[in-house]
Amino acid sequence: MKPIGKVSFYTHDGKLVIRGGEVPSIYAPVVTKDSKPIGKVHDVIGPVSNPYIIVKPAENGLKTKEDLFVTFQKKKRRKAGGKYRAGGKKG
Repeated sequence: MKPIGKVSFYTHDGKLVIRGGEVPSIYAPVVTKDSKPIGKVHDVIGPVSNPYIIVKPAENGLKTKEDLFVTFQKKKRRKAGGKYRAGGKKG
């Protein structure tokens, strides 16, 4: 888990706006310190050096002042090779 910051304010449609330091990937899960799920990263706006992170909460009307964290999921790697070799020939 990597910290992304505290909630700066809430939008009129219920999204959380966080002033972050590191840019997380879109749709990355956002949790509290004790791993309680809050929502997912919806968008990142503003300057790269100090962006705003928009989080779509899992529950409507969620209000929190806790430090929030983003969890990174390992991407599954595909095996090299496979059924066909370069050029489309079976082998």
